[in-house]
Amino acid sequence: EDELSFELANGRGSFLMMAERTTGFGDVQLRVARALGRDGQLVLQGTLKLPTGDEGVLAGSGSADAGVSLFKLSPFTVGERSASFFWGAGALHVGDADRIAFAGESFIYTGIVGAAFQLRPRFGIKGQIDYHSPFFDSPLEEIGEAAIQATVGAWFRPNRRALYEFAVVEDLEVSTAPDIVVHVAAQWSW
Repeated sequence: EDELSFELANGRGSFLMMAERTTGFGDVQLRVARALGRDGQLVLQGTLKLPTGDEGVLAGSGSADAGVSLFKLSPFTVGERSASFFWGAGALHVGDADRIAFAGESFIYTGIVGAAFQLRPRFGIKGQIDYHSPFFDSPLEEIGEAAIQATVGAWFRPNRRALYEFAVVEDLEVSTAPDIVVHVAAQWSW
């Protein structure tokens, strides 16, 4: 009880061992998005991940990654309330992870599908399913298989520019993602 033993190895032996709890900041992600088309329901997003996290404690990958995604929003109404269906797909070019000795994939493919429902003028709920292809060519299910996660959450928009989100994420493809994640986000647009 209250013990930690985390080890990764291949045919040449162990290449990562952790036996104590650690804390630290992860890699920083920067995102830029632009609405496209007359109705603005198509969004192109670029992402850059900087290697700011400590890869020695698995808080960062040790490499810079860049990606592009395309999202489509399809709004509709349920009675007098706004709702929407959305989907997206993307590709992420990843650098080499120094601490993981398995062969890494150069490109990771992502997908998302979900729906949102506005309960009040400034408050709503959202659910979505996310997918990403494997990051490594590994026999370990945890890093060598595709991941699928389900998210259920809520959002609050106090004004036109600010948006706050809270969600709980659960792994649908067991062992390929954290079991339960709590997501809290704040966005500001201009």
